[in-house]
Amino acid sequence: MTSDPIDLSPRARLSPTRLTATHALVGALLLAAACGDDAMSTTDSTTTATTTGTSETSTTDDSTTTGATTDATTTTDATTTTTTTTTGETDSTTGEPAEYGGNIIIPELLQGTDFELVMDEGAHTFTEGGSPSATAGYNGGLLGPTMEWVKGETVSISLTNQMAGDSTTHWHGAHVSPANDGGPHQMLAAGGGNWSPSFEVMNAAATMWYHPHLHEETAAQVLSGLSGFIIVRDDVEAALDLPREYGVDDLPLVLQDKQLDASGVLQMGPPRGNTMTVNGAADAYREVPAQLVRLRLLNGSLEMAYHLEFDDGRSFSVIGNDLGLLEAPASVTSLELAPGERYEIVVDLSGDEGSAVTLRALNTQLPMGVIGGTAPMMAGLEGTDFDVLRLDVLAPTDNAVASLPGSLVAPVIPSEAGATPRSIVMAEAMLPEMGFTLNGEKMDMAVINEYVEENAVEIWTIENTTPIAHPFHIHDIHFHVLDVDPDGDGPMPPQPPEDWQAGPKDTILVPGFGTVRFIGQFTDFANDPQDGIADAAYMYHCHILPHEDGGMMGQFAVCPGSNPNCVP
Repeated sequence: MTSDPIDLSPRARLSPTRLTATHALVGALLLAAACGDDAMSTTDSTTTATTTGTSETSTTDDSTTTGATTDATTTTDATTTTTTTTTGETDSTTGEPAEYGGNIIIPELLQGTDFELVMDEGAHTFTEGGSPSATAGYNGGLLGPTMEWVKGETVSISLTNQMAGDSTTHWHGAHVSPANDGGPHQMLAAGGGNWSPSFEVMNAAATMWYHPHLHEETAAQVLSGLSGFIIVRDDVEAALDLPREYGVDDLPLVLQDKQLDASGVLQMGPPRGNTMTVNGAADAYREVPAQLVRLRLLNGSLEMAYHLEFDDGRSFSVIGNDLGLLEAPASVTSLELAPGERYEIVVDLSGDEGSAVTLRALNTQLPMGVIGGTAPMMAGLEGTDFDVLRLDVLAPTDNAVASLPGSLVAPVIPSEAGATPRSIVMAEAMLPEMGFTLNGEKMDMAVINEYVEENAVEIWTIENTTPIAHPFHIHDIHFHVLDVDPDGDGPMPPQPPEDWQAGPKDTILVPGFGTVRFIGQFTDFANDPQDGIADAAYMYHCHILPHEDGGMMGQFAVCPGSNPNCVP
């Protein structure tokens, strides 16, 4: 993400072709004891590398990791690059309103099939008039550009790590082979290590993201600023009349709480913060047209969930979950967004020209056990209500979308008949160990914890035996939630997902002492782990990143049918 002028000209369209839980007070005590004291650090920065350019499309479906530096089309400044939170003015040649400004940065949109990303330390100013912070980003001082992928095309990515420490980059939500997944096995060496994955885009239209996934270091690297959006397009989504003018009526928004000192400088220790940021800006605001506006909401925070509503109580439409569009728009007045989750919403601002509408987090309404809703042990956002993003409404564009379609994408949900059951239990580690486990185990890079037969349809039951709500994330597949039991064996029966949660997902918040069941199919990319664990292992884990770093993660392999080597 850079502070360069942003091109907001209309982009070509593709061709048409609560969770609730009732818990004992022990939940609040364990929140502070088990989640809030993870120490994280980052190195100071001296340079920021910025990379642009394209190359010929590759048709291979493999990846390469080396410790060598690639010099092609890479330029490195000799001094630290400071990324500010002001977009600046952008000319328009379309006859539409010339400028939609604000203090949030709209990430550069990268299109095509060849992408170059450089991870490096940099600097960024989060508050107006504040001091710059040491940060990290992709192709800039903080966050990263938005990559646009198109289903059916083969994309090639050159990723170079110019940071002082090792890292990885995971394409969160992507259905790719384990070798292309970017998990902890695909490590990039510090000081110029390069990884060049290439794969066919097999996902449906969705809002995905990318971020580091280095074992035991993910939280610190994400907190330092390393995250970016992926927007997947397909013919089905393109045929629908939806807002999709990037940076105008279609905005990618990453919500992250940060701990800032009195000068606005980022503090790397606390995993929960005192300041809400959106796309790197505190006290965030954005000018938008008076029409239907699509907000791609990503919770990129380490631990905190958010209960989101507009300040005037207006309804809005949820049109998509983590990995695709819903069957039909779901009208709501609020939603809850857990770490790692994405929701695409559309808000109607057609009658609001000249006024402002504010998206707020009413975290006092979060259920007991959800991090972000518990009364804070020290000054911070947790357990409070606060503004997230102010939308200043200007004149509409000439090509405004007037209304949403009544139907979006028909769901394809596997049959439960004959599905293989699988159980994952979230629990506190047994002393003297600290933290949390999955099925009684902590992450071991050399161990495959679960074996899944290729093409199998499975129903996973995620049982949470702790008072803390944990967002469960699985790599490789999308799933559909079958039901949520907010109190396990308690008096409240399991309930089907809310309409706004009924689409394809990869992350789901499991209530404290509750259970979630989901169904998914494990197609493609079967590998025998005995041929190399890095080419076979996918992750599943809690997406509270300090929990993940602490070992609340496991590995599964999709195996060729009837392969005896894949029996645990």
